[in-house]
Amino acid sequence: MGVLYLSKLLIYHFVVDRPVKYIYRLLPVINGETMAEVVANTGVSKDAGYLYYLGKDGNVWRTKMARGGKKTGGGPEMVATAGVTRADGFLYYIDKGGNVARSPMARGRR
Repeated sequence: MGVLYLSKLLIYHFVVDRPVKYIYRLLPVINGETMAEVVANTGVSKDAGYLYYLGKDGNVWRTKMARGGKKTGGGPEMVATAGVTRADGFLYYIDKGGNVARSPMARGRR
């Protein structure tokens, strides 16, 4: 979800018909804040057909995705050395720019 930059008048008209629970989910986006922060700049270029993830060792790995019952072939391969140490309560992933990012995990329901 991208960051929305709207005037206060447009925000009012956009959220006035929504339930309160939905409005609270939009607040970080409306205020121009992002929930994610970049932890390590790796700049990995992503190839189609591969799943990129942060391994237990703190480095960026990739593995071939299974498609239509075909075998993936080969094992995981290390793509970049990031040296990230994980903290509790965060979800770590590789963002669009190929960097390691983290977001706070959703805990409980509102």
